[in-house]
Amino acid sequence: MPADSIETIDEILTEQLVLLEEQISKLKFVENFVFTLGYDFDLNLLSSLQYSGVYLVEIKTIPSFTSIQDWMSDFLTKWEDDKYIANFVPNSRISRVRKHSEYKTWFPIYLGRAKNISDRIKMHVYKEMNKPTGALKLRERKNIHGYEFRISSIKVDVKNYDLIVPQVEKYFRNEINPILGRQ
Repeated sequence: MPADSIETIDEILTEQLVLLEEQISKLKFVENFVFTLGYDFDLNLLSSLQYSGVYLVEIKTIPSFTSIQDWMSDFLTKWEDDKYIANFVPNSRISRVRKHSEYKTWFPIYLGRAKNISDRIKMHVYKEMNKPTGALKLRERKNIHGYEFRISSIKVDVKNYDLIVPQVEKYFRNEINPILGRQ
């Protein structure tokens, strides 16, 4: 393929990415469900999430802390407990932690994308700590049982998933700044 063809395609893609970002900025997360972490997770909650797109995992903060920094410090101490660290789980991202200064009821901890959001959320809840697949592995984390989590999503059902959905994920990651992840 001649170089000018690649450059032409690059120009077209650049224009399309601008249009894509304009459309992405209009998207809104829809709250799917809230659950309390423990052994009684209702798998029926996942039945409505059989689609591709991006999802957001939030945790309900505990109002007894005096600042969001105190709450985050407590949560991250539990998250990064020696029993759980280095077990193919997302770690905290200090650059994203620093972006939060407001104490809100629901706090963004993880943002991801999936071709089947239902299957991916199930992994985040049920995957065993010793399995190499990266996931939150929430049920294995006994020190946060009893915490409330909220799952929200944006359905993005497109033929070019590998081109479009990562752009949606990137946009919202930069907007929301979830504190856990690989990125």
